[in-house]
Amino acid sequence: SADGSIEETGRMTLNEALANAKTQDEADRIMEHGLSIVFPDVRAKRYIELRQMDEVPSRFAYGAAAMLKGIFYNAESLEKLDKYFAEISEDLVERGKNSGSDNGIQGYYFSKYFAQWGLELLDLAEKGIEEEEKRYLEDLRKLWDNLDTPRLLFERVEGEAGHNAAITAFQVIF
Repeated sequence: SADGSIEETGRMTLNEALANAKTQDEADRIMEHGLSIVFPDVRAKRYIELRQMDEVPSRFAYGAAAMLKGIFYNAESLEKLDKYFAEISEDLVERGKNSGSDNGIQGYYFSKYFAQWGLELLDLAEKGIEEEEKRYLEDLRKLWDNLDTPRLLFERVEGEAGHNAAITAFQVIF
């Protein structure tokens, strides 16, 4: 409520709670709370959260941030992706996700393997970032050039040096 107290809603749906909101501010808080308790791959909060990219080693997190900046802040890249995905459907997305679950980095989506997608996204990103930021893309490019993923790298370190060594090697440090 407006005074910060918690009100029990029982089995009320989000739509019902929004309909019962007394002010726009209360409706905004209800919506913000509703968005905070679901965990889809991508969610819009006060920012866009891409959940697959959290909890990876720093070098990959920085690469992902640079890649996204290069794509989202470059009109040419956005136009290219918009044209390419103009005919996308929920069914195609679901099939792509299933292919990724079954085949990892060698999954197939909308006419390309995931590794190909990654490399193409890096190429697009390079057009939208400063020269000194391009170095952050190098670890991702190496990863996808080798058909690797952070999970596969973790498993290799674990197999060679043990679980504790893998945990240490993959600590997320910012």
